[in-house]
Amino acid sequence: MTYSPDTLLMPYSSKIPEIVDAWRSDLQGKGRSKLAASIASPTEHGDLFEEGWTEAVQRETDNAAAET
Repeated sequence: MTYSPDTLLMPYSSKIPEIVDAWRSDLQGKGRSKLAASIASPTEHGDLFEEGWTEAVQRETDNAAAET
């Protein structure tokens, strides 16, 4: 799956770590390893993200389960 950097603005919290990984891979493939390493992922550096991150992902998961 390929994502463009602006996809990070997606409102789907649970997808952000996957998008960050894809973005980093894309940058590394372009020889921009230093830049790729500077991009934080909430699964690796949760302390850098706003409080409530875990709750937002849980709400998204709960809503998705309720819709099915």
